[in-house]
Amino acid sequence: MKRFISILCAALVMAACDASSTANGPRAGGEDFPNTMQALGRALALGADSSGDWNSLDSADIAVSGDASLSDTARLVAARGQGLWCSDTSYDGVLSGGIYFKVGVKCPKIGLMIQDSLALSVVDRADGGKDTVFKVVQVDSTLLGEYRKLITIVDADGDGGFLLRNDPGRAVLSARKTAGRWTLWNRMVMDPGPDGLWDPGEDNHVYSGSRTLLLLADTIQHEQYTPHVAGAPLLAGKTDSNLVWVDKIRRHPLRVRTERGVLMAFRDSSRNYPAFWRSRTEWVGGGVRFETVFGSRADSQFVAGDTVTILDRAMRDGDSLRVEVRAKLSPVPSDRTRDSLLSLRAERYRPGRFERNSVWEFVSDRPIGNGKDADSGDLFARVDFSDGRWIQFDGRWELGVFSGTFSTGNDSGSIVVNRDGSVRSLVRK
Repeated sequence: MKRFISILCAALVMAACDASSTANGPRAGGEDFPNTMQALGRALALGADSSGDWNSLDSADIAVSGDASLSDTARLVAARGQGLWCSDTSYDGVLSGGIYFKVGVKCPKIGLMIQDSLALSVVDRADGGKDTVFKVVQVDSTLLGEYRKLITIVDADGDGGFLLRNDPGRAVLSARKTAGRWTLWNRMVMDPGPDGLWDPGEDNHVYSGSRTLLLLADTIQHEQYTPHVAGAPLLAGKTDSNLVWVDKIRRHPLRVRTERGVLMAFRDSSRNYPAFWRSRTEWVGGGVRFETVFGSRADSQFVAGDTVTILDRAMRDGDSLRVEVRAKLSPVPSDRTRDSLLSLRAERYRPGRFERNSVWEFVSDRPIGNGKDADSGDLFARVDFSDGRWIQFDGRWELGVFSGTFSTGNDSGSIVVNRDGSVRSLVRK
């Protein structure tokens, strides 16, 4: 999802906010008072930027990967199509008291090789019938020597096998896809659901899952899904949903991002929505950012319509930025566009700068739509300088300008500041 963090750039780069020659102190031979006004204007403008880009849930990755394709995989075994240039190398035999069946198809002119296998046994049922118990199902194919896909299905509940029909137990499906230096692993633990059938798979239960992308031996992406309530399925039925713990890591050339959250997960992942979320992003060469969204409940979770706290913190080379937002969530859980901001506090600390510490606190007159500027509200701002001086503002944001009173301890008066931080008017007492 799109997200450009202007406040993060301010904290980590600083250049845009410090273009003035007064950033590290007053001009030589100049009057200090105008410079403190410029610093106050910059603090007001930075805070206004923060109010338009505050929603960490916009950047949360709420997808849950995986599919219940076990039944399709089983049907592929021993049912491969053979082209004109392909040769069949099928055979079966006895292995560990069961039957071992293998299908091998080679198509050298098109660079295709298929090698599927089944290990199974036949057991007696209490009603006098017989069941086929699968020990291992494998679907293995290679195309042009570059792309390979291997799917393996084994028992997951310890009884040594699984049935394709009326199996009360669980199975593990793992899939490995390789192409050149890249490898993708998927793993799911499933059962056939209330109908007892793997096919169709719409009601199959999924209990856990993971997805890992490797570049040679380096992990580029990893996702893991586990139940919020032990033993409960992640996905159950055609339309049902459950709370799921989600852990994700993404490695990019310049940064690493990790996320942990609780999702209400559906088979249709576009309906997913978070009930708790936090993330950490680290940049090469320094710089780290933490984002957390939590509710007022004892477990920190939230539901649609709740009032939540959003903490957004960034640090680099001793400089830091902390933004705390109070927001009201959308009444429609999966619609982030209807989230709204109630109040915001931003604090920036830069120990090596003349404008050492700045604070911006805003309480809106009415909820602010996600991604929109505030119309009006009460405002407080303060800048502390490295030489012990300070300046603060009490007033309003309204009609596109900041207007109110200022104080430095020695001077005070009224001031009007434009949205870009430039001083429109100033009257000293």
